[in-house]
Amino acid sequence: MAIRKHSIVNDSADIDMVPIVDVVFLLVVFLLIAGYFIKDAASKSYSDEEIAALKQDATTISVIVTGTDQVWVGAHQIDPRILRKTLERLRAVTPKAAVVVEMDRGVRKVLQATIVDAVRDAGIRDYVLVEQGAS
Repeated sequence: MAIRKHSIVNDSADIDMVPIVDVVFLLVVFLLIAGYFIKDAASKSYSDEEIAALKQDATTISVIVTGTDQVWVGAHQIDPRILRKTLERLRAVTPKAAVVVEMDRGVRKVLQATIVDAVRDAGIRDYVLVEQGAS
C-alpha cells in the first residue's frame, strides 16, 4: 500500500482591506471638501426690509401663491402649469428683474415644489422665497 501524504490546504481567501478603507476614506474627504464649496442661492436669507424693497421695485416679478392654491403673477391669475413660460417671457422683457415668490403657509407641498421647479426651469437662479403667516 502506498502511503499518501495529506497536505493541509487553506481554502479561505484573505482579502486585504487596507486599499478599500483607503478609497472610502478618500471619498469621504473629497465629498466633505466638495460640499463645503457648494453654495445654494436659495439658502441666502434676506431681511424684511430687503424683501419689502424688492416688492416695491418696478423691475420685480412677483409670484404669489395663496392658501387656496391660486397662483398670481403680477395682477394676473395663472395656471401653475404655465408659470415657467410666463416667467421666461417676463424675464426676456426685463432680464435683470428680481423674482419674489410669496407663499402662504397653507399651500400644499406638491404645489410648492411645482412652483419652485417652474422658477428654476425658467432659468432663474436668484429668486427670493417668502413664506407668509396666513394658514
